[in-house]
Amino acid sequence: MEVTRGNGSVFLQSHDDDDDDDETRTEFIFACCYDGQNSLSSVDGLIKKHDGFTTTLEAQREKITTLEQLCQALLAQDHYASEQIKSRCDGVVDRMGRIMQLTESRRLKLLESRSYQQFLCNVYEVFNHSTRIWAADF
Repeated sequence: MEVTRGNGSVFLQSHDDDDDDDETRTEFIFACCYDGQNSLSSVDGLIKKHDGFTTTLEAQREKITTLEQLCQALLAQDHYASEQIKSRCDGVVDRMGRIMQLTESRRLKLLESRSYQQFLCNVYEVFNHSTRIWAADF
């Protein structure tokens, strides 16, 4: 058995060797589950960055609200460029709506990823513990 890394991913290759002892198999599974980085902390870092982005986005949302109010005032005055003003304002509001939807979608995916990484950590801990118990019996 061996672990090869390509494009940042871990790939498992089995050679059907019956010569592998249990210690080698344990080391192999450890290498597969833990690639030198704590993926859970990596996801937590991404969530923290995403929260910072969301805070910045909320500040921009206030500016867009002000822009909408200015647009409405200009349209109420029957401004000579009313069509362009309305078109631009609608475009900005639509883009902000799409960005907000994508932001929420990304947040949910990050939370799902965190749950999955926590699951993997728990699986490794259970496997490691059961391997120690099994080794102690022999």
